[in-house]
Amino acid sequence: MTETTAAPQRGADPTDIEGEPLPLASTVRHGSGWPSLDARQAAFVCVLVYVVLAILAYMPVGPFESRALPIAGPGNPAGSDPFQMTWFLSWVPFALTHGQSLFHTNYIDYPTGVNLADNTSVPLLGILGWPLTSTLGPVAAFNFLVRLSFVLSATSMFFVMRRWCRSWQAPFIAGLLYAFGPYTASQELHLDLIFVPLPPLLVLLADELVRRQRMRPALVGLFAGVIAGLQYLVSPDVLSGCAAMAIIAVVGLTIRFRHQIPDRLPYIARAAPFAFAGFVVLAGYPILEIVVGRGHLHGPVITLNSLQRTRADLLGPIVPTSNQLLVPGFISHLGNYFVDGNLSENGSYLGIPLLTLLIVIIRRLRHNATVVAFAWLGLAAFVISLGSYLVIGTWRSPLPMPEYIYAHLPLLENTIPARYSLYVLVFASMIFGIGLDHFWVSGPGGATATRDGDAPAHSERPAARESALAPGVRWMLGVRTIFRSRRRRRMLIGAVTMLSLLPAVPFASRGLVWPAALPTTIAQVVKPGTVVLTFPFATPATTQPMAWQASAHLKFRIMGGYANIAVPGQHVGQRWPLLLKPHSVQDILGFSHIGDRFPQPPIPDPGIEAQLRQYLVRYSIGAVVAWTSPAEFAFVYQYFLAAIGPPQLTGHSFDIWLPVHGKWPRP
Repeated sequence: MTETTAAPQRGADPTDIEGEPLPLASTVRHGSGWPSLDARQAAFVCVLVYVVLAILAYMPVGPFESRALPIAGPGNPAGSDPFQMTWFLSWVPFALTHGQSLFHTNYIDYPTGVNLADNTSVPLLGILGWPLTSTLGPVAAFNFLVRLSFVLSATSMFFVMRRWCRSWQAPFIAGLLYAFGPYTASQELHLDLIFVPLPPLLVLLADELVRRQRMRPALVGLFAGVIAGLQYLVSPDVLSGCAAMAIIAVVGLTIRFRHQIPDRLPYIARAAPFAFAGFVVLAGYPILEIVVGRGHLHGPVITLNSLQRTRADLLGPIVPTSNQLLVPGFISHLGNYFVDGNLSENGSYLGIPLLTLLIVIIRRLRHNATVVAFAWLGLAAFVISLGSYLVIGTWRSPLPMPEYIYAHLPLLENTIPARYSLYVLVFASMIFGIGLDHFWVSGPGGATATRDGDAPAHSERPAARESALAPGVRWMLGVRTIFRSRRRRRMLIGAVTMLSLLPAVPFASRGLVWPAALPTTIAQVVKPGTVVLTFPFATPATTQPMAWQASAHLKFRIMGGYANIAVPGQHVGQRWPLLLKPHSVQDILGFSHIGDRFPQPPIPDPGIEAQLRQYLVRYSIGAVVAWTSPAEFAFVYQYFLAAIGPPQLTGHSFDIWLPVHGKWPRP
């Protein structure tokens, strides 16, 4: 919507909300300091730079590496998530080629199974990674898709910003900020949360639907519905945030531009059925599985207290963390404590330089309705990210926040408040790009920046006279000369802003520590679909068995797993496997110093050893696999020896027990 209904004038200000979408500048005038590129050349160079940066961000590990995965640093509890995601990437092609349900399985958490619609099953990414999953394996697919996420997210923002920018430089930098900013630096282990090329497209379509209204309404509606459906197949979490921001935008624009509603509403009404149809076709079935599917959750995925604890800090935008590269340790040490000390969710940092520039841009473009709308939406997203109660420097105040309402609404009760930092970054990137194009790259009114701010020649001191001055005075004069140049001042401000946001690259990766032959050996010695009991037992703290299963192309089932599962008699899900009878078996196999799901394991004795044999028979387990390399696993290995005797197959750092003539032997 706009503040006036006057007909747009061609050649208007590139950020004028009523102006036509402007073409990419074909050249840059003399003195701009930027290379002269036409539209296609600029787009090609920008995307190529994004590709190179995405690859360099993980060096020396390449994008098709099949024996290494990104790892979590100190303060990042998401270290198990890449192993879990390799399983989800494997499940989609396996289910489609073996007649299995996409959204329910007992290949993990056997025998109860898992409703995958209540989990990060990423069907769209599973399809995108299918060629690599079936050839190089799911680990290579994960590594490739992580890098592709950065490239596509930056490219999407680049082309979306073409609507409001005349230059190519401003969209390029907006894409850099969006794809390589603090949010993605913190979430880099969560593939479903960094694959975000679709939110900028939804903003673009919303602009077309509500303000511009030049395309056919059926086409706009269909595009919006399809893109929303695709986003649901990547991350329902991200889509729910987009929907919440859309509701806030609708309410705000309706109040501000209520006099234009009669003119705008018919177009929106014609587009709405097509949007609904496109969304239902793609997302209707998985949503149905969440509501009535087998094993669906009754209530939030985990306790509300755990979800709400992950909220942004009021000081988060100005205090950097270890996720930024050029930050003194004593400063990042403070920022690392924000968001309950969870670095994987601590992505609200923007930095004082960027915040200052955003305030200046908003102040100077306060008559531009697009910029003002983006500013209010970014502020709303930040307020929601603060959670149900305001936290200031890790101090939880008694002041309730609007997000408190979310905890009492269906679906939104699963909100992790800190993840709204994504939408803060979306709108901050767009405002920054528009302001950069208006005031720096193209100049006000679309004129290209010149050297008119440089110091005049007559003001410079003769070289002979300047050389006679003290070195300190000469240095001060040099600095003064630099700051008297408008273009140099702008370049310095831009450099400081980008350096303050530089992520802590390269992101660390580590080679897979289990033997390469382990997954394939398991698949070779058991029949397809066999239930395998692994040690370590598959839990959120030890997800390696899920990666073994994925690397073996899901040739076998496993006990345990890392997934949101329904708990009988409870109105909240949990991520730890259900304790199956006899409980003592999982007490021993599932013990971990991480988390508090399992108690200290009991000391093995003949009675407990007999219970292990009962466990094997009760759940028709066809193989027991123990990874013997880690030293802390030694007591469990002795437990296996005492319960079922020596293994039938010994490999490098792993052993496999098999039933003899269909029965588990007594030692």
